[in-house]
Amino acid sequence: LQGILSFLSEQAKSNPVGLTELYALKAARSWYASDSGKYDTVIRQVQIIFLFLTGTGAFGMWKSNRPQERLLLSLLVGVVFYFWGMTILVLSILRYMVPAMGLMFLMVPGWSVYFNTGMNKKGTIRDTSSTKDQILCLRANHAIHS
Repeated sequence: LQGILSFLSEQAKSNPVGLTELYALKAARSWYASDSGKYDTVIRQVQIIFLFLTGTGAFGMWKSNRPQERLLLSLLVGVVFYFWGMTILVLSILRYMVPAMGLMFLMVPGWSVYFNTGMNKKGTIRDTSSTKDQILCLRANHAIHS
């Protein structure tokens, strides 16, 4: 481990651009690359859609100003960054990101919440659902819990 760290520190001093390019490539490849490289283009296209949905959902969860959603988002982002960091350090292929991607699906409902509400001038989300919808939700919630 000491040898690897000393080599990386030498490269950071002598060739910082090359080292930055290497880790940027490893960070990107961890989201789409496979061992064989056979379907990398198709996987990349699917991942772009997936990352758009989860990224927008994460933004919606954060902007909702609900403490439970922000806590869940913080935990999910922490787990995703842990797996992403480990994948970048070891072998940058998608297989090692799969456990985190399963958890990332929990962010997707934030996407629908974000687009089913409006943004006010301060940039926070305001609820645009009708009073009738809210009453129906309250009645359904009461029926479930009684």
